[in-house]
Amino acid sequence: MRKFIDRIIPRYAQLPLILCGVTQFLAYFVTKYIHVCDYVDMTTCIDRMTPVQPAWVTVYIASYIYWIAGYIAVCRRSERNCRLLCRADYMAKLAAALCFVLMPTTIARPEMNGTGIFERLLWLIYYLDTPFNLFPSLHCLFSWLLARELMDIKEFSPVIRWGAVIFSFMVFASTVFTAQHVVADIAGGVALAELARLCSHRLEKHNHTVEEGQAQ
Repeated sequence: MRKFIDRIIPRYAQLPLILCGVTQFLAYFVTKYIHVCDYVDMTTCIDRMTPVQPAWVTVYIASYIYWIAGYIAVCRRSERNCRLLCRADYMAKLAAALCFVLMPTTIARPEMNGTGIFERLLWLIYYLDTPFNLFPSLHCLFSWLLARELMDIKEFSPVIRWGAVIFSFMVFASTVFTAQHVVADIAGGVALAELARLCSHRLEKHNHTVEEGQAQ
C-alpha cells in the first residue's frame, strides 16, 4: 500500500498535501463558529437577476476532483512546484480565515422543491454546506490558484493548461448559478489567489537568492 501511494504522490509532497486538507478544515469549518460581528449579505442586483440553474451543480461538485487531481499533478512535477503551490494555498487560507472571522458573510438561498436529479443534488449541497463563510469564495480561489500554477508548468500540454483555465471560469459560473456565492465572492477569491501566489513566488526567489549567497 505504501509503495502504491508513493507512486502516486512523492514522499516530499505527502505531508504538504495533507496539510492542505487540514488547513481547509480549519479555515472553512472551524471559523463558522468564530466571528466578531453580524453576518453581511453582499448580494447585488446582478446576483438577484442571475437565475438558479441546478444543472451547474455538476461543475460545482466536479471542482473537488479537479483540485485533488490538479494539486497532485503539480506537486509530482518537482519539490519546487510543490512548495510554490502549497505555500500559496496556506497563505490564501490564512487570509480567507481572517475574512471569515472579521467579516462573516451569508446569502439567501432559494427553495429547492424540484424532483430532478440536479435539484436533488443542489438541495444536498445546501443541506451539507451552510450559507456562511462566502467571501472570498474558496471554490474560486483554489480553482484559479491551481490553474495559474498549471499554466506555469510548460511540461503539461496546452490542452491541460488551458483546459484548467476554462474549467476555472466554469467553476466561477457554477458558484453563482447554484446560488452558493455572489459576484463579489468570485472577485475576492481570484484576487486572494493572485496575491498568495505572488507572495509564494517572491519568497521562493528570495530563499533561492539567500542560498546562492551562502554557497559562495
